[in-house]
Amino acid sequence: MLDARKLLSDSDGTRKENRTKIIRAIMCRPGSQSELVRRTGLSPATISSAVQEMRADRIVKNTNRPIELEQTTGVALGISVGLHGVRVAGRLVHEPKDDIQLMTVSQGISGGNGWVAETAEAVHTMTQSIGRHRADIATLGMAVPWAVHARTLLPSDPVPTWADTRPVGRLLAEALALPPGDRIQVVIDTDARLAAFYEQTYNHAFETMLSVQVSAHVTGGLMLANTHVRGARGRAVSVGHLSVDLAGRECWCGLRGCLEGYVTAPALLEEAFVKCHARQVAPPGTIEEFITRARDRDLVCLDVLRRAAVQLGRGLVSATVAADQHAIVLGGTVAPGFELVLDECRREMDRSGWAREVPVLIGELDAATHGALLLGLAGHLN
Repeated sequence: MLDARKLLSDSDGTRKENRTKIIRAIMCRPGSQSELVRRTGLSPATISSAVQEMRADRIVKNTNRPIELEQTTGVALGISVGLHGVRVAGRLVHEPKDDIQLMTVSQGISGGNGWVAETAEAVHTMTQSIGRHRADIATLGMAVPWAVHARTLLPSDPVPTWADTRPVGRLLAEALALPPGDRIQVVIDTDARLAAFYEQTYNHAFETMLSVQVSAHVTGGLMLANTHVRGARGRAVSVGHLSVDLAGRECWCGLRGCLEGYVTAPALLEEAFVKCHARQVAPPGTIEEFITRARDRDLVCLDVLRRAAVQLGRGLVSATVAADQHAIVLGGTVAPGFELVLDECRREMDRSGWAREVPVLIGELDAATHGALLLGLAGHLN
């Protein structure tokens, strides 16, 4: 059986470096040679030659399509960090996406520094459930709800008040208590960018795709071809801080009228609370209850959602003016609610020639977690 760690570390020289790049792409998703050309940026001749060599070396299966790895030791893990919880995904590096296992950690960033230890324990449990030991962890990617500086992997300015400003990747690696000298590198990026990576890889093959994650906060991520668009400080396409009302409420970032202040779970629950209080009815206590009531045609929750959808449409128009993407994918805990009133968002976008032809799709709820797993495999920030 192949050793995943050895496969991923054997990159001495251009030829081996290209082969490692191809192996990483296959680990992310098996595909034809033409697909590997598109996803790696390597030439057809380079791909063809490398695939022939890997077949001879019994690294990939001797089949025509798709190109798949032989059985390999090594676990790929992805972690999505939220304010109120953490999601962990894992699979063996040669297994398909459908074999991914998922776990939830109840403690998130808002619960204090203990989330790192809780997440490390969940990683141990996940690895054991896959049938491996923590020393078999080959790759580990992490999605966080703030802009990440590509060089330091720390939050970029302006730093959100809720962000964990510690070197969380290093702390998680230490908490995993791997054998001495056996250090796993944790790669980190913004949750929306990793959601875009996953959606583009598996669900929507648009050349350029904008992912907008709406949960307790709003983040944005852009994929250009197969490239993560990060910007100089990791803040590219910060959709949550596009202004939808220049005279609006002040945001924590110092600007006024930011989209984040109108469409997040706390914003929707706050407005629903005020309206329910005026009607002397019990307000929803969670965003899940809010969405359920809206789905059941609760007038207050539907009205709040419709108003937020208009603001979301305005923000997406501004994002489209800047990014000119082929499609937008909405994700996060609030996305199922916006799916109920997507016509309101669409109507606002259709008022502008900039965004009239841009489809808005609803992504998978765990897209950022899956994207974090892919980031670890792809090794973009190594």
